[in-house]
Amino acid sequence: MSWKKSEQNAFEVNIHNYLVEFRNLHKVDIACHISGNQEFLSVFQKKAFYRIICEGLSNALRHGKAQKIGVILDIKPRGSQLSITDDGLGFYINKEILTKKGLGIKNIQFLADSMQGTAKFKSNMGEGTRIEVTVPHKTYGISKEEVM
Repeated sequence: MSWKKSEQNAFEVNIHNYLVEFRNLHKVDIACHISGNQEFLSVFQKKAFYRIICEGLSNALRHGKAQKIGVILDIKPRGSQLSITDDGLGFYINKEILTKKGLGIKNIQFLADSMQGTAKFKSNMGEGTRIEVTVPHKTYGISKEEVM
């Protein structure tokens, strides 16, 4: 799957299109800022970040009843950081919540782990939620599939 088509960066376009569709469907205010060079991301990382954004927005709306959501993806040569914040209901974070099957949180953790990264969740009842995913970049050992 090529993320670059017709001189557009399809990774950013796909995220933008998803956010517009989500915003229109659910009448939620979403701000998004992507900075840095997406060429530092592998195809796998692009897919994983896209899925994390989808899970984060879905959780913010479904469980948090959020009205405002912010998405920031900062891509740098040594690593990337994704932050998803919302003004929703928030929740009490404990081990059971973080390991319960079927939750978007578990999926986000799995995706971050699969990129050798970390996922941190910060939330308080009545104060919304913040998801921070930090992923290091490999600058060596790029596989043949990632180059093509």
